[in-house]
Amino acid sequence: MTASIKNIIFDVGQVLIKYKPLKNLEKALQDKILAKDVYTKTFGSQDWLKLDRGLVTREELVTELGQRYPELEDIIAESIRNWPEFLEPVPENASLLEKLKESDYHLYYLSNFPREGFKETQEIFPYLKIFEEGVISGETGYIKPEPGIYRALIAKTDLEPSLSLFIDDCQENLTAAEKFGFQTVHYTAETDLREKLLEYQIKI
Repeated sequence: MTASIKNIIFDVGQVLIKYKPLKNLEKALQDKILAKDVYTKTFGSQDWLKLDRGLVTREELVTELGQRYPELEDIIAESIRNWPEFLEPVPENASLLEKLKESDYHLYYLSNFPREGFKETQEIFPYLKIFEEGVISGETGYIKPEPGIYRALIAKTDLEPSLSLFIDDCQENLTAAEKFGFQTVHYTAETDLREKLLEYQIKI
């Protein structure tokens, strides 16, 4: 029998906001081949993980990639500087946050996210300000599914993993969380999150 849930932890990307940079680049550039090339050199690269880890700032990444790919310098700079504009809400999940808070659940976030970008994203999507606390990779130097980011969340919030439900769209991240004792929900585009929460007897 699973323990009663007191804490609910959300991944941000794909669960509370949609993040599809390649699709957005295709729309903005109107050229699928160019969009794929820009994506591979930016959002889909190991360099982007440095931003996720907080090892470089956005402007440092713009400069580094602009020097490496001078023929794409302007496009890369605009894409990286404006990437929060690529994000879209997931209203059916966002609407659950207030209900969960009203039911006295502790709400936290745990996400691979650049430090600068997260503050901007909270301004674009105010419902992300509802959380009591949380951890993003850009503040810790760790990215999911590395153990360090889960340890950082536990240390920062003092939560008990066995009384906590973690929702993420990546099974690898959930498997890592389960090793710490978290209960988990694998979220996909087909998931009715409200129904999943009810399965855990969450009051909503």
